[in-house]
Amino acid sequence: MGKRPAVGLRSVTWCAYHNGKRIPYWLGVLLALDQFAGALWPGADIDETISSRVGRRRLKCGGKIPFWRHPVAASIDWLCERFDVGHTINSIGS
Repeated sequence: MGKRPAVGLRSVTWCAYHNGKRIPYWLGVLLALDQFAGALWPGADIDETISSRVGRRRLKCGGKIPFWRHPVAASIDWLCERFDVGHTINSIGS
């Protein structure tokens, strides 16, 4: 019969790397989408994530992004804070 495929289920599940660490494939896809959306966002480094851009905005605004002035950034910051406290600030420079 034929040979077994070289790629098994285990290698497909854990095939992405971030900062030298293995991460789940789906998390690598989300990171790629985040960086792609960041590249479409005008004005900064194309390799920077949306989280770090929102974190920079948060620091610039004194720790809290006013919703009336930056509704998209404030919404992203609010959502990130629900899952990981300090995520946007901690993502600056990583």
